[in-house]
Amino acid sequence: MIDITTSDLFAAVRDVLDVPPPGGADGHLPYLELVRDRGAAARRALAYAADSGDLVGAVDMVEGALSRLPVSYATGPQPERARSIRRVV
Repeated sequence: MIDITTSDLFAAVRDVLDVPPPGGADGHLPYLELVRDRGAAARRALAYAADSGDLVGAVDMVEGALSRLPVSYATGPQPERARSIRRVV
């Protein structure tokens, strides 16, 4: 049986690795970048937990990474930015 702290760490790692698949080809690169960054955060937290035995600290590391990394990524054409018109005299 897994204790509550280990269960929390597993849930946090599962959350950080849960990235929705891209909806089209334009979302493929942002998807890969997000998966790479979230995977790195999970690896760092698991290595910390294995080295220190501090599961609560590892959960905090994962939750911190989730708060810093994007929740999702943009797909589809990006909206065009408004252009300012400057009057030349």
